[in-house]
Amino acid sequence: MPFDPNKSDPIVFSDAQRQSVSLGGPLNPVANTINSNITKSSNIGLFIALFFSLAPVFVIGFFVYDGFFAADLNPKAIHGNFADGTIIPAGENAGKLYFIMDDSFYFTSEVSTPGRHSISTESLFNKTYSYVYDAPKGEVLERTKNMYGSKAPSFHVFALGDSIWSVGDVMSNESPDLRVLDTTTSKEVLNLQGFVDKFPELKSGVYRMQFFDDKLFYKHISIKTLDGSSFEYYPEFDRLAASTYELKNWLYVNKYDDMSKETTGWVLRGADRKELHLVKGIKALVMSAVEGQNKDQYVDSVYSDEFEKRNGANAERPVITATQVATDVAFLNGEILYQDSDVVLILHQVDARDLSPKMVTLVHKDKGVAWTVNEDKLLPKMRTNPNDTFTSMFFIKDEFSAERVKDSLMLKFKQGGVVAFDISTGNILWTFNPNRGWFE
Repeated sequence: MPFDPNKSDPIVFSDAQRQSVSLGGPLNPVANTINSNITKSSNIGLFIALFFSLAPVFVIGFFVYDGFFAADLNPKAIHGNFADGTIIPAGENAGKLYFIMDDSFYFTSEVSTPGRHSISTESLFNKTYSYVYDAPKGEVLERTKNMYGSKAPSFHVFALGDSIWSVGDVMSNESPDLRVLDTTTSKEVLNLQGFVDKFPELKSGVYRMQFFDDKLFYKHISIKTLDGSSFEYYPEFDRLAASTYELKNWLYVNKYDDMSKETTGWVLRGADRKELHLVKGIKALVMSAVEGQNKDQYVDSVYSDEFEKRNGANAERPVITATQVATDVAFLNGEILYQDSDVVLILHQVDARDLSPKMVTLVHKDKGVAWTVNEDKLLPKMRTNPNDTFTSMFFIKDEFSAERVKDSLMLKFKQGGVVAFDISTGNILWTFNPNRGWFE
């Protein structure tokens, strides 16, 4: 039947429709759907805008949490940048790894003034954490926090007897640091203030320290005081000397018998392709040869004077001999990382390219080459990146160091971690990679 508007049936509304009309809602179901979609789109757009406006806050909040609070809230986690470490030599944690992480907040400061533009690295919330770590299990056993009023120093950590020494180098006006831990008691037995109090010569205060290791006979700390004096401190002898020359005089006078014993040392000679020589003779002369990387006969004048006093002017002077070893190995751009009277550990390249892969080789005085480990078994930060010039030997050789504690030989790399080898076999006992995390 045709629709007749004059005779049409009346429209009957449901209760829901009446309510909608009374509230001003549309009667058209299509219009309802369109309006609903517009509302949803507006909500999504508002959410997206809100998210992007708050994203910087979330990012900053994350880094503030990670930098300032995360370490304190989670004492079993490892935070910061790897500074240095060693194997604990004695006590209940003997064989465990002791290391320091710098967890300060660093940022770049850029200052421009008329005629001058400077960029420097500044820091806030300066702190370090010292860890006792079970490397094979990957478990933190102990942690100690240290705060600093200025930028934290650069640390060198080494074992000496049953103690662990942490020497905080500074070459500017930041505060140096010195801590000695007795591993048999787990107690700190010396700090910088105690060290200054121990030697009257340092009473004006220490403002600069620098650590040196000749990789054979003794480690020493170069010290400058606020009154302008300079000293060399030798932990092995607990001796403060005005110079290396003064220390040698003291050694030759007070430890003459020990310095006159026969021993061996290692010298790496050459430009790019280096030869390894085993030096034999009395300790005093071998020390001098190793110090100067000189394989030829070299009689230290300080020792010579003491020898003449004790043996007469006409006595036959002692000499040293040098024999080339490991002649079948090319130590390309080689660097001695560790040596004692029996073995030497050398870092060198596979070939002569600037970005050649690296390797470490241990040579024994009687057996020759004991083992070699290629860099693919080392930690990622220790390896050469063919796309990064700054991973070449030229740039990072000084970032490597090594230390022997009993039968373990540690290969250490600043910002890269530690690899521990069995010194007899070269087998990797464990690795410690502090950089494993968000970006690796």
